[in-house]
Formats: sequence, C-alpha cells, structure tokens
Amino acid sequence: MLSYSSCAQPPAPEKRHAYSRPVSETRAFFAKLFRHFSSGPNRSSPSRVVWLGIGALLLPLNLLSGCLVGMAHYNTVNGRWVFIRWDEGSRVIRYVDDADNATFRQLDDPEYAADKNSVYRYGSRIKNAEPSSFRHISGIFWRDSQRVFVEGWEIPSADPETFLPFSISPWARDKRDAYQGQEPVHVEDLATFRPINSTWAKDARAYYAGLFPAA
Repeated sequence: MLSYSSCAQPPAPEKRHAYSRPVSETRAFFAKLFRHFSSGPNRSSPSRVVWLGIGALLLPLNLLSGCLVGMAHYNTVNGRWVFIRWDEGSRVIRYVDDADNATFRQLDDPEYAADKNSVYRYGSRIKNAEPSSFRHISGIFWRDSQRVFVEGWEIPSADPETFLPFSISPWARDKRDAYQGQEPVHVEDLATFRPINSTWAKDARAYYAGLFPAA
C-alpha cells in the first residue's frame, strides 16, 4: 500500500476492466456472417434473410455459454458433494474433499458451503473459518465469531465486531484500521478515511494507493 502526503494529488487512475476475454471462433464467424450479408451486393441476396435469421437465433445462445460461469452451485455426484461451475459452456466439477455429507449445506451465496467441520468456497476449505458462526457481512466480506474473511481469505488483523465495508469495494474498516481487500492500509487518520474508487482512498492527512484496478 502506497501513501502520499496531503499536499500531493493522486494521478488519475487508468480505467481498466478486471478481465478481458478473446472472442471465440464461433462468435467471430457470426460477426463475419453479419458483415457479409449487410453490405454490398449481398444485401439483396435471397439467402440473406435466412442466414441472418439463423445467426440471430444462434448467436445469443453462444454468448450465453460464456455467461454460465456465474451459474455455480453445490450438488452431489455419485454420493459425494461437488462444486459445479460453467466455463465457456463446459461444466467444471470440483469434488469437496472430506465433506461431511450429513451436515453439508450450501450457504446464501452459492460459492460458499459449510458442514460441521469446515467452510468452503468454490469447493475448497477456508482455513481457520468456524462453520457454526460463519456468516455474510456484505459484498465480498464474511465473518465468524473471531475472524473476518474476504473471498475466502482471512484478514488477520481485522476485528469482526466493528468491521464495516464501505460502499466502494473492496474497501472496509474496523475500530483499528482500514483495509483494501485483505490488506491493512495503516491509515494516519481513521476518522476521516474515505475511499475514492477501488484503487484510491484518502484521509485528512494522506492519499492511499492500493493494488486493485479502478472500475
């Protein structure tokens, strides 16, 4: 975490996306098809309407296959609990090792589950999480009776009783410090600390630059 004195202004953060994905060959084919039948002499071709109609039906299905990654959930396969997600139209299964079948349950967020022994995210055990008290705070933050977690990772110094996320993720604070995701900020003036965007924050004495790209 970088900090800047109050007399220095932070540079304008570059607008970036969290991730980008290349266009698949199928999507590229339909894009080329639309261009072919929408320009020049092909506009009057009798087959234009047929091909554009087929493309209009199939392209949304292809686009949907890339969105199925969000349709994740837990289920049983051959008597074992698994975490299932979709990636580019393909189903990906991860077995939950050592799950207790009798007490296993999916939590409100389908990425998370718990049994009498452990808490899981994406099918992997969350280290140090207490299943009996594990619950959602808001956004990407969770807690149990003693600890705070962000996306399955413990924030070692966070106080669960006073932990409060800001409206701009991934920033949060407790009675001792502010946090950007898992990282403590070590603020100079906690009472006036406020996030600017997902990368930058400030208080009355300093500006702070974190590791997350601006949305």
